[in-house]
Amino acid sequence: MEEALLKDKWLKYIRRYLLSYRDGLYELPYIANNPQLMLESMKNMPMVTFFPEQNFYKSNTPFLDGICHYEEIEEGLWLLLTDVKIKKSVCFRLLYDKHIPKNYYFLTLHVNNGNAVIKSPKLNIEIEHKDRTWTLFKPGTNSLNAHFKGENSIFLSIMISKEWMKKNNANSGIFENEFLKNFNDSDEECLFLPNFLGERKDLYEPIIKSVLDKDESGIKNFPLLKKQMHTLLSNFIAELNDKNTIKVTNTTLNKYRLKLFKAENILKKAIFDGFPTIKSISKDVRMGETKLKEEFKKMFGATLYQYYSHQQMKYAKTLLESGKISVKEVASNLGYANTSKFSSRFQKTYNQLPSEILK
Repeated sequence: MEEALLKDKWLKYIRRYLLSYRDGLYELPYIANNPQLMLESMKNMPMVTFFPEQNFYKSNTPFLDGICHYEEIEEGLWLLLTDVKIKKSVCFRLLYDKHIPKNYYFLTLHVNNGNAVIKSPKLNIEIEHKDRTWTLFKPGTNSLNAHFKGENSIFLSIMISKEWMKKNNANSGIFENEFLKNFNDSDEECLFLPNFLGERKDLYEPIIKSVLDKDESGIKNFPLLKKQMHTLLSNFIAELNDKNTIKVTNTTLNKYRLKLFKAENILKKAIFDGFPTIKSISKDVRMGETKLKEEFKKMFGATLYQYYSHQQMKYAKTLLESGKISVKEVASNLGYANTSKFSSRFQKTYNQLPSEILK
């Protein structure tokens, strides 16, 4: 099938997927063989408006309201920056046409912007909290990713062709990485990096700033953006070599992925309400308890309680860094009756005491 034909018949091609509803989520498909085809196919979608001179498009539908900036950094290296508000719980499905080559890796940073409202006898404050995760998908991965009503998210997606990767590896050896090689040689399709570059906002926030610094003809300082992209990718490879980086490779079947994302969302919503029982989570996501525990650990690299505890500590760090709340009050709001137990858990997570954050 020629690309032009696919673009013209895109809506017909995806009709069996478009807006299907399962497990409490609406399905939104995207064709992902390459970034050019992805963008061209979006032009045929309803309620999408393109601004080609500035390389961005807007979409306002019953399901989401967002803007996506796109740039071809070099041949075979693309950047997509999406800022979106989720109106209804949705899942994004990557689709591929078998007649067109599938050459692109997807490296995506998801920043979920949220607000933590803390109430205590002395305080009633609202703290901005950003939850960040990175994911790397192999070319051709038929992935499902869920996002829930009320989320305000930023997606920084880097699309890297096999040819670009091969060329740059030959020139600089940048992709000479044993872990990455083993990942490519394996049957795993997805690499999940929950704590990846967690404290390195200096690597991706300048990229976001550069993309948004536009005039009528586009990005003002394109050479700077290109340099920032290469710096980020170099640090990505270096981080993979770090033994302390949590790296989860999995082949979790799509029939479980949506249920597991729902379980994750339940845990995140309960940060200040206490750990939900596994029985209640199992009932809500319609999975057996044993299967839920098994598949959740496979997908996220941690047990349900370990994941919940780590999310609590991330919120705790955000709250302490605000300087508006004491260690005792943070511990109490997270359900710790004993402040010393909270401090011990925090130190185990961040290798420093919570009191040191306040200094």
